[in-house]
Amino acid sequence: MATATKESFIKSIKEAVSSILTDFGLPTTGIGASTCPHKIEQFDSDIGIFGTVMVSAATGIQIPLDENIFVTKTGNTMRTIEQAADRLLELQAEQTRTKRRPDGEVGVAS
Repeated sequence: MATATKESFIKSIKEAVSSILTDFGLPTTGIGASTCPHKIEQFDSDIGIFGTVMVSAATGIQIPLDENIFVTKTGNTMRTIEQAADRLLELQAEQTRTKRRPDGEVGVAS
């Protein structure tokens, strides 16, 4: 897996959010790193999960099934696009510490 940058993650997240808004017939102007998607009309927790799946597919980062990338793990704080990108960086770091060996077993990367 190639290492992505925060900027590339922000771009992928913005594209996913814009796609969702377009599907709802909502404007996509003004979507930036400081945008908090859950504060946008119709972007509820169900849409957040769908957006999380879109971001995972676009970036190749495996996001835990019980995680909404747009909300903190406790669910008490809504993340901005930039904060969601920071979370992707954390997940990327975790995932690059492990790799699949030729025999199919998972081992720790050296």
